[in-house]
Amino acid sequence: MKKLIFSLVFLSILSLEGQNNLQNFLNISKTKYSFDNFIPMPKGIPETSGLYFDGTTVWTVNDGGNPAELFGLSNIYDSTLAPDETNIIKTQFPLPLKNNDWEAITGDDNFIYIGDFGNNPGTRKNLCIYKIPKTKIQNNRVESADTIQFQYPEQSNFESRFFHNFDCESMFVKGDSIYLLTKNWQNRHSEIYRLPKKKGIYPAQLIGRFNPNFLITDACLVMNKVYVTGYNFKGKQFIGSLNFGSWEGFKKQKIKMKHGQIEGICFVPNKGFILSTEQRKTRCAGIFIIKSKELKGQNNE
Repeated sequence: MKKLIFSLVFLSILSLEGQNNLQNFLNISKTKYSFDNFIPMPKGIPETSGLYFDGTTVWTVNDGGNPAELFGLSNIYDSTLAPDETNIIKTQFPLPLKNNDWEAITGDDNFIYIGDFGNNPGTRKNLCIYKIPKTKIQNNRVESADTIQFQYPEQSNFESRFFHNFDCESMFVKGDSIYLLTKNWQNRHSEIYRLPKKKGIYPAQLIGRFNPNFLITDACLVMNKVYVTGYNFKGKQFIGSLNFGSWEGFKKQKIKMKHGQIEGICFVPNKGFILSTEQRKTRCAGIFIIKSKELKGQNNE
């Protein structure tokens, strides 16, 4: 496989033909996705929960019950595809934070954001997002992080229960805001909430909703579309998209896979989507790469 060349100015220098190819690739209703082989996740990341691509590195975290660590992954496209080994290069960064239930990761030019807002039983009153400067991560000198605390104004019942609409595993950033997509156990819809990217305590602002009819596990923003992954109660896995801002035009497609539960998604220009799955009884945590024949029109090197 040819060596991956990341282009930080990809979206700004695409030719008109390349833009059309990208738009076709990102159109859920027209694209027939195909998987590259399963790539095992490096040891130490059994419960990958969210993915974020910053132009050179894919970042991920483990969810609740694991140490507070940040993982940078590289060499993904040159990895050995043998069942029990991988050539993915893992860089591990211990963080002086608490992992109550980390469920998502995203970033902008200067910061990485980790979402500690997993809320399966609906009881949490300490939901937050950690904001960490990338420069401190690169120098392995993370001594603290700004905390963005929030609550859902619509939630009044904090009793432990299975069916409720205040769990969350997905977020992305745009401009000066963080966007959350809830994981609704009760009605399988998803509410979109907005928060500022500044340290503080806030009521999350409800700005939209849509009906995926499955449980949302991660999201990423590409151009002006939001891409989501998730599963239903029968264990079927999905990828879907909707329009940013209007939160309309939702489309989804079932993903045929036998290797666990999708927990992360990010988009790599010139290559496609990377999906991550957590460890299951019969399979270690791992990565899939989604490609499309429409992608061949781009500058794949």
